[in-house]
Amino acid sequence: MPYIKYFFIAILLVSAIAHMFKPRVTDGLIPNFLPKKVVHIIISALEVILAIGLLISYSNAISALGITLLMLVFLPVHLLDLMKTQPAIGSKKVAWVRFLLQFVMISMAYYMWGELS
Repeated sequence: MPYIKYFFIAILLVSAIAHMFKPRVTDGLIPNFLPKKVVHIIISALEVILAIGLLISYSNAISALGITLLMLVFLPVHLLDLMKTQPAIGSKKVAWVRFLLQFVMISMAYYMWGELS
């Protein structure tokens, strides 16, 4: 179980850094009606907060639940990207892998939440 926790800490921190320093990579995933810069800041902040929450024993479970919910929110974003002729990040094949991987991530986060609750 600690491996899952540290896996998510690493993924969340790398993702937060990418959102802040390489925002153009994921700009195509953000719907056009939303302010991209604000979305990047909010997502980055959430990812850092959730990663730190996994390091603090009294906030482990709530952070794991937050990660599960965040991954669920990202699921339709990945589905919409998969439906595009040209996905935002990579090819159709990459979009399929990202979409299917999202289910794995949701399952892992949910399992982690159950173990920490």
